Amino acid sequence: LFLESISNSISITLKRIITEEHLRESEERFRNFFEKSPNYCFMISSSGFIIDVNKATLNNLGYSETDLVGEKFYNIYSEKFKERVNLFLHECNSVDKKSTIMENEEMELLTKSGETRTVLLNISPVTAKQRKFLYIIAQHTDITELKQLEQKFLHAQKMEAIGTLAGGIAHDFNNVLTIIKSYSEFLIDNIDKELEYHDDICEIHEAACKAASLTRQLLAFSRKQILQPQKININYLLNDLTKMLRRIIGEDINLN
Repeated sequence: LFLESISNSISITLKRIITEEHLRESEERFRNFFEKSPNYCFMISSSGFIIDVNKATLNNLGYSETDLVGEKFYNIYSEKFKERVNLFLHECNSVDKKSTIMENEEMELLTKSGETRTVLLNISPVTAKQRKFLYIIAQHTDITELKQLEQKFLHAQKMEAIGTLAGGIAHDFNNVLTIIKSYSEFLIDNIDKELEYHDDICEIHEAACKAASLTRQLLAFSRKQILQPQKININYLLNDLTKMLRRIIGEDINLN
C-alpha cells in the first residue's frame, strides 16, 4: 500500500509537471504569435481597456506602449466606428455569447498623427475552464493600400467608360461637321467675296474646323485615334482662345 501510494503520488506529480509544461509551451506559442504577427494585435480586458499590444501596432501606427495600454479600446477608431466596436465588446462579456467572433469587419483605425488606416477587424474572446472569461484578442489586417488600389481601378474603369462614350459621340459628331465644312467650303468658293455674308460663311467654316479639331482630341482621348504630336504656336492658340473667353466671361471681368 505504501509503494502504491508513492507510485500514485509520483504519477500525479508527473501529470502536473507535464500539464504545466504544456501550458508553458502554449503560452510561449501564443506570445510568439502575438508579438511577431504582422497584423495589429490587441489584448483587451473584460471592461474594454487595452492590456497589451504587439510591435506591429506600435511600429506602424506611431504609438508608444504607454499611449495605448490602459486606454479604452474603442478610442483608437475613427468616430463612426467607435459605437460598433464598443457594442461588440459588451456582447463578448455576456454569458451566452462567449463564442461570438467578429470576422473581417471593415473599420478605420486612427494613427497617433490622426491619419486613418482601413483595416479588417477580427475579435474573439478567450476563455478558460468552465468558459470563464479571460480577455479579448483583436487582430487588424491593414488593407489601406489595397483599398487605394481598388479606388484607382474603379476610377480607371470609369475613365475608360467615359472615353468610350466620348469616342462614340465624337465619331457621330464628326460626320455632321464634315457636312457643315463641305457646304461652307462650297459656298466660299462659289459666291462673290464682296457680298456681306461672305465673311459670315467663313466664320461658320472656321468654327466647324475648330469643332473637328476638338472631336479629334476626343477620339484620341478614347484611344480610337493614333496621337500625332505637332509643334504649335502658343501665342496663336492663346489669342484664338481669348476671343471665345471674352464672349463667355462677360464685360464685368477683365481678361489679360
